Amino acid sequence: MDYGFNKNSQLFEWHWNQKGTAADFGINNHTSVGATEQLLGEAAKIYRNVGRVLVIAGAVVDVWSIVVSSQPLRRSVGASGAYLGTAVAPGVGTAVGGFLGCTAGSFIGYLTAERTSGHLFDWTQGALFTKINGEFPPPVPAGEFRGGGGRSGGGGASGY
Repeated sequence: MDYGFNKNSQLFEWHWNQKGTAADFGINNHTSVGATEQLLGEAAKIYRNVGRVLVIAGAVVDVWSIVVSSQPLRRSVGASGAYLGTAVAPGVGTAVGGFLGCTAGSFIGYLTAERTSGHLFDWTQGALFTKINGEFPPPVPAGEFRGGGGRSGGGGASGY
């Protein structure tokens, strides 16, 4: 997907830009995108700008942490190493972060479900379920109408 001048529609818009993969996806090159893709494209533009701001904010926080650190040399080596590692091998960090995120998420999900199930089990052990013994009217013989009905005591749908 690309934002720019679309030679087919003669507009600046989001459009598919994939000449080499058109056969795989069934979308011709420079085809205008739909409403959902428009929203995703706009969100990506915002996300890109927010990311740039966050990188600058992170750098400012790192500089501040170096300035106020009791061991500024140690702190600056740590921050420099983090930036160097991100620049040299961003895929490794992504893979490690994804693995740790999945591991933490599954662990949290397991604990939450286990504890919730335990609480539900304990609740059912302490709950008292009793049969409701009520008086029920005798069955109505076939063909006999025992109307009543409505708030006014009328005969039901007929209105009598």
